[in-house]
Formats: sequence, C-alpha cells, structure tokens
Amino acid sequence: MALWHLGDNFASDIVVIAGVDREQKLLLIRRKHAPFKDCWALPGGFVNSLTPPNTIFEAAETHVQAAVRELQEETGIVVQEVDLKFINVYDAFGRDPRAEGNQRVVTEAFLYNTLSLPQIQAGDDAADAQWFNLDEVVVGKVALAFDHIDMVRCAQHFLAVI
Repeated sequence: MALWHLGDNFASDIVVIAGVDREQKLLLIRRKHAPFKDCWALPGGFVNSLTPPNTIFEAAETHVQAAVRELQEETGIVVQEVDLKFINVYDAFGRDPRAEGNQRVVTEAFLYNTLSLPQIQAGDDAADAQWFNLDEVVVGKVALAFDHIDMVRCAQHFLAVI
C-alpha cells in the first residue's frame, strides 16, 4: 500500500489535552481505515496537495491549516490557527507502514490545550472519538497507532515547562 505522492508526503497531528494536573484528559480517535484500523490515534491527517498521484508533493495548505481542518473533520472541535502550539516534527523513514521505497510521511505535531472538555463527535476518518486519562496513555495503558505516543509525551513535556 503506497502513499499518494513520490518522496515525502506531509501530515499534521494534533495533541488535544484538556483539564489540569492529574485530571488532564487526552482526546483520541479510533481509526476507521488501515493502517492501524480500529486502533486509537491522535486526530490528524495529510496536508492537502495541489498535485496528482505519483508526482512530487506540492502543498495546497499549510501544516497548521491542515491541523485545524483535520481536528474539526475528525472530532467536531473548531479552533483557530493561533490556538495551536507547534511541538515537533516527526520525519523518520518507516514511521508510516504505507510508505514504500523513498517515501515517508513528515508530520508536524501541534498541541491544543484547554481547561474544559470540548464536546466531541467522531467524523470523517474517525470511527469514534473519546477522552482518556492522559497519565494512563503516557504509561502505555492505551496503545496508540504510529508514533503518536512520542507526540503525546512531547506535548506533556511542553506543558510542564510553560
């Protein structure tokens, strides 16, 4: 199963953390499609492209625009670009099993932090959306798709230092 574009394909993932201290919750979606069908993951997805399949990627939106769009499509949460904080880039070859040959998925991860738990409703590529105890996810009680646990831990560290 190859990716859409030759070479690098670009995506955005969003770590949504609500609440404070030991009461912090993490928003996860259950994936509707392969890879990792039925597994828990962060909301996110591919940056829209201007180019057809089997060509080099040309962006039609920025990573943060894709993050805002994907969060709304998959969970119903509406945020503004300024509400998201960049946390890291994930670009290791092999982080997405769909990649073949010289393909890879380069993801920019963002954090959306809020005190209240927004209403959520699964949509688009999400079969379900639920709030989980952040501490339980971080210690591995909930398995996550891809390298999303790394993004969650990075976001948790980011929150601890601000």
